[in-house]
Amino acid sequence: MADDSGERAAPEPPDDQDNRNLKIAVMFGLIVVLVVAGTWLFSTMLDMQKTQACVAERRHNCSELKLPNQ
Repeated sequence: MADDSGERAAPEPPDDQDNRNLKIAVMFGLIVVLVVAGTWLFSTMLDMQKTQACVAERRHNCSELKLPNQ
């Protein structure tokens, strides 16, 4: 739009800048959750594989017993 002096006014920044930052933050959080969940799942599967290999070899006491500290 032109003002009284004949110069064009500078365009205003888009109103959705806050929405963009929120979307980026949500996506970053989602990626962090997926990485943590994937790491936990991989660790659990690795432990199960070790236990199954132990049982398949017909060994005894394949599971670890975690005793509370006294």
